[in-house]
Order: sequence, then C-alpha cells, then structure tokens
Amino acid sequence: MSTTTNSPSADISLPSVDDLLSDFAADLKYENLADDVIESIRRLFIDTVGVTLAGGLEEHARQAGEVAAALAGAEQATILGSGVRTSVAEAAFANGVAAHSIDFDDTHRFVHPGCAVVPAALAIAEWRSVSGKDLIASLAAGYEISIRVAFAGGAKHRKNGYHPTGTCNVFGAAAAASRALGLDNVQTRSALGIACSMASGITQYRLDGSANKHLHAGLAARSGVLAALLAQRGFRGTSGGLDGELGFLSIYADLENVSYLTEGLGKRFHLTETDIKTYPSCRQSHASIDLALQARQQLQLTPETVDQIDIGIYTYADRPWYTSNEAPATPLEAMLRIPYCVAAALTFGEVNLPQFADTALHDGKLRALLPRIHVTGDTLLDAQWPAERRVNFTCTTTDGRTVTLSAGNPRGGSDNPLSNDDVIQKFRGLAQNLLGQNKSDAFIARAQTLETLTDTRSLIGQLTKTPKP
Repeated sequence: MSTTTNSPSADISLPSVDDLLSDFAADLKYENLADDVIESIRRLFIDTVGVTLAGGLEEHARQAGEVAAALAGAEQATILGSGVRTSVAEAAFANGVAAHSIDFDDTHRFVHPGCAVVPAALAIAEWRSVSGKDLIASLAAGYEISIRVAFAGGAKHRKNGYHPTGTCNVFGAAAAASRALGLDNVQTRSALGIACSMASGITQYRLDGSANKHLHAGLAARSGVLAALLAQRGFRGTSGGLDGELGFLSIYADLENVSYLTEGLGKRFHLTETDIKTYPSCRQSHASIDLALQARQQLQLTPETVDQIDIGIYTYADRPWYTSNEAPATPLEAMLRIPYCVAAALTFGEVNLPQFADTALHDGKLRALLPRIHVTGDTLLDAQWPAERRVNFTCTTTDGRTVTLSAGNPRGGSDNPLSNDDVIQKFRGLAQNLLGQNKSDAFIARAQTLETLTDTRSLIGQLTKTPKP
C-alpha cells in the first residue's frame, strides 16, 4: 500500500460500515450498557409482548399463526398466546405479524422497531436458552440498528413508497438474532449482508387498508432470523449491502444520511428515544388525539356541538391516507386517518381498541362529525420535524365558542414519557384477559428483572392463554 501521500486514509485501512455495525452487534455486552438503555429495553420488551398477545387475536394475525403452525418442522419456539410451537423462523414470523397488527407497537420517527426485533430475538432466546442479560444485549443491538438504518433512509425512503417497518427492520432483526445466537463478528457481518437482499415492504396498503402493513413486521422478523442462521452455517453475505454503490441506501434512498448508521455508535443509543404508544393508531394522529380529548373536556364537547375543527400538521403527514375525512372501510384505514381518530376521541372520550371495531366505524354520530374535521399541511411546522411533530388544533362550536390548542410531541415519547406504571397498566389491559392475572403478574415480575434470568425460556410459560373456567 502506498504511503507517499499526505492523505490521512492512504496508509490506514478504515473500517467499513459493515465492519462497524457487525462489530457493534457481535461485541455488545450487557455489562457495557448504561442504566437508561437497560431500563428502556425492559419497558419496550414488556410493551411489545403485551401488544403481540392482543394483536394475535386479530383475524389476519391468527391466519399468519395458522400458516406458521402448518409449516411447523422442529418445535423450537412458541407463538405467543396460543402456545403452539413451531420452527424458530416461523415463530418469529407469526409473532411479528401479531406485534404490528393493532398498530399499538412502539415507534421511532420512521420505523416500528419492536415488532420485528423482539420476535426475532425472543424466538432465538427460547430455542437456545439464552440468558436475560444476553437477551437484553440482543434487543439493544437490534433496536439500535433498525433505528439507525431508518434514520439513514430518512423521509426520502418513506416518500418513495417504502415501509421501513419491513425494509429497515430486517437489519435490526438480523442483528438481534445474530447476537442471540452468539455469532462472531465475521458471521454477523454476513448476516447483515444477507439481510440487505431481504429488505422489502411497499406502502400500497395505505390506499386500501389491507393487512400487508402488518405482514411486513413478520417478514422482517423471519428474514432476520433466516439471515442469522445462514450466516451461522457459513453462507457469505455481500459487502456494502447498506452503503455500497448498489446497496440498500443507494437504491432505496439517496445516501445523504449514511452517517446516521455509525455516528456515535456504541456511545449514543437512539433506542432510548423510542415512543411507547398511548393509542392504537398511527403515531401521526396522536398529538391531534391528545388535543381533541383536551378540547372535549375544556368545552364539554359532543359530536353535535362541534361546528368545525381545523388541524395544521407538518407536511410529512399531509397525505390522503392521513388527512381524508371520509368514513374508513377498514380498521387499518381508520388507524391511519387523523380525522377519524379525532372524531373517535370526541365521540367516545377515549381512543382504544374498541374505537376501531366495526361498531365504532359505523357509529352514526362519529360519521356525521367526520366531514367537519379538516387536516392540512403547514410548512411552518416543518422546521423542527422530525425532532418535533407539532400540531395546531382549532375547534369552533355551534354556539360560537372557539378554542385553539397546540402540542409538540404526543404523550409516550422520550420528552413526555409514560411512567413504568403506565406501561404495566397498558400490558395488563392488553394481555390480562388472555393470560389471567397470575400469569400476567408472573411475566411482569420476570420482565422487570430480566437481567437476573439464567434462561429466558421461563418467560414463555407465562405467555400462553389461560383457559376460562
């Protein structure tokens, strides 16, 4: 190698993005994680498991579980709730679909990381009797890489029609599965290189409310597990899969944000900024729901007393699937549409799973209110986006009163977080009817002290349906 130039990189072989990410994932140890990272993982794990259990009751999640069970093979890991055991890849698939199927799973600006990362890591952990400390490290590696890849893809990736929960999450799922399997740096590098060819997910579902959106999480979880298993056997993944000339970020985005992949890697954990949802709907709707509930209480609103509501939002969310005030035909359409979510808040005084059931979708008062709710993009709100997702809300009543409200980031974010008690209450609300109180209590106790478990298989027995007497 020539050393005659003054270029600082001429005589030094700088590590590639592949090297940095694979070294980070393979070498990450529980003992090197800060307390706030460990606490975030515990909270996100509890939340994701609760959402998975409730989501597994949805029709399309049950269908995914039935397919996974039919493909069973070795009984390596469990489909949560049902207790059916299947192969590790198919369990990750079924649990991934369930985790995303009610749109109540965690989110970080551009991606829902938990719905793919947790199913991938947990399936391997059960199969290989992984300790609690290693599960935490696996989840931390997976969350962080999913989030960083989504940051690097940025708004361009979303605006091109891709769904980061399917595309970016495959890298996080592969990292989590690799770490749970104990793969070395070279094997983990291959797993990430394999994963780049599995990154998939388009957002046509926005136009017809189909369940493809939820399928993406399961496919990412399954593909991440498969990538790790292939790498374990010696299958060599491509180099430059993320930032190469024909790599993921070149094809799917614009490479402008590639520095997000490695900047501060291992020192700053973006996963601590992951939002835990307060409502089972698209995160773009949450600040508007918060303000609608506030206005409802302040003005003692009913659907009949609302003359008009005008909502200004950052222009990223100024898309028909977010702003349409037509009556939705499916629960997914309702979960995406801000006017529907606001109307549900004003009609029922809460926004939870029953507000997306068929009876709510066809409620006469709610449907009559929808045409009076208008959502428009406001370029003045773009300056701080995505760090701040500000919404301006103005409601005029039929008797001439007006209230104008504004909110930055909605509840559940790192700047306005849910308490640990809130997270546990959310878990109970989602899971207790299925598990019963004893199993719910046992899981919560173990999950809150996850690092003390020598074998995380002890968690799984608490996550199966308890027969009704």
